[in-house]
Amino acid sequence: MKAVDVLLILVGVAMFGVGALLTLGSVIHLNDPERTNNLIPDLIMMTLLGIGPMVAGVFLVISTRQRMKRNAGEAMERKLLQLARNHNGKLTVAVATMELEMPSREVKVLLDQCHNDGLANIHANEHGEVEYLFFESGRGSSMP
Repeated sequence: MKAVDVLLILVGVAMFGVGALLTLGSVIHLNDPERTNNLIPDLIMMTLLGIGPMVAGVFLVISTRQRMKRNAGEAMERKLLQLARNHNGKLTVAVATMELEMPSREVKVLLDQCHNDGLANIHANEHGEVEYLFFESGRGSSMP
């Protein structure tokens, strides 16, 4: 996790907290029996100073987490491509699972995504295992 991502999440949480406090204060003020009857300005201030920062804080946290997840997926794809290069462009789910130290289901999804993106072809090797061919080892070649 990068420091920028941590900072953005902290700012989002702080915005939510400040907005929640201001919203709570506005609600308490609206219920004050000694308050004047200026309901519309009070509601506008509650929306701008309370609810607005809360919504912005939630949006900031959610968008930062989505970006972090997307970046992690791209980094894992780069690791997988480096692993394929180290294995002469040929990978099985078992080999990738051992090398990447990830659950085999996640590795299979990642390998299938590489196939769907046109980075790899799939075929059965001489042992009957499903093999993913990257780079010149099988990508773009005709399949039997």
